[in-house]
Amino acid sequence: MTRLWVQVLAFGVVGVAILLWLGSWQLDRLAWKQGLIAELESRLAAEPVDVPPAPLEARDEYLQVRAAGVIEDRELHVLTSLRGSGPGFRVISPLVMEDGRRI
Repeated sequence: MTRLWVQVLAFGVVGVAILLWLGSWQLDRLAWKQGLIAELESRLAAEPVDVPPAPLEARDEYLQVRAAGVIEDRELHVLTSLRGSGPGFRVISPLVMEDGRRI
């Protein structure tokens, strides 16, 4: 009978250790996510800057920019849907900037 209790106790200790590790992992993940959200909010609240000459996704993600130029006549229609509104289209047209770049 004592051997059974030792096995149950060992199983319980291992289970509690796993649960504590998972809880610690979740707290680390929460801190990481809160850091990402804070960085995103600060980038979205920043004043717009001119479009960088050579944008990099890792550096310029969510960067608020301003651009001046001419919108071309070509259009790309992308089918989308919004919950509650139904299907629709997102119209994407290239902008030719004053320096000749196309975005």
